[in-house]
Amino acid sequence: MEDQFLQFENYLAEQLSDDELKSFEEKLQTDISFKEAFDLYKETHDFLKNKIQNEAAIEEFTTNIKKVSKNHFKNQNKNKSKNWFISIAASIALLIGVYVFYPKSTPTYQEYISYPTANFTTRNSQNETLVKVQNAFNTKDFKQANLLFDKLLNEDTHNSELQLFQGITLVELNKFEEADQILTVLASSKSSFTTNAIWYLALSKLKQKKYSDCKLLLEKLPKEFKHYKNAQKLLKNLP
Repeated sequence: MEDQFLQFENYLAEQLSDDELKSFEEKLQTDISFKEAFDLYKETHDFLKNKIQNEAAIEEFTTNIKKVSKNHFKNQNKNKSKNWFISIAASIALLIGVYVFYPKSTPTYQEYISYPTANFTTRNSQNETLVKVQNAFNTKDFKQANLLFDKLLNEDTHNSELQLFQGITLVELNKFEEADQILTVLASSKSSFTTNAIWYLALSKLKQKKYSDCKLLLEKLPKEFKHYKNAQKLLKNLP
């Protein structure tokens, strides 16, 4: 009896051998309790898959249900096994409560932020301020970087690349009003940094817990964007 419940997942995953498959399907036809237990498992598995749409959680559910099965059948003999369906059903119901009704953790800024590498000096290696701001940003000295961005953008007000990096810097410093203003203008432009600006503006909204605004921005990102998969994952997990 110990292996019966474990076979359910192997059957659904099409991992049974030909002989095992034949035996399993014959048992479905002849053993009412076995079929009831299998139907419950399948309905539960399908429900969870559609409800939470999270492969890791489904895999964890499967692992735990196997543990329940193993613990239940340990030290049991055939004469005491007629109530196995009831106890397993109760265990499944408990697991459903854990996986469906336990609040999911809300995505955080730190989970999704990845910093681009500043490389401003390839075109103008003689500019000392560019060298300093590049080093400050890449070493995450955002306070110093912001001061240097201010200086550079006073001299070159239309430099989209510097604007993007300052926007990211301001988000890190929690200066959201300034950051969002810069990134919103850039996100509405037709520069080569527009898509990146949308992404980092979305992350700014995430950090501010403005989830509706974050969603609207994420939906604007094209499939060819390098962070598109992460954007879709974030969009899927937002409350």
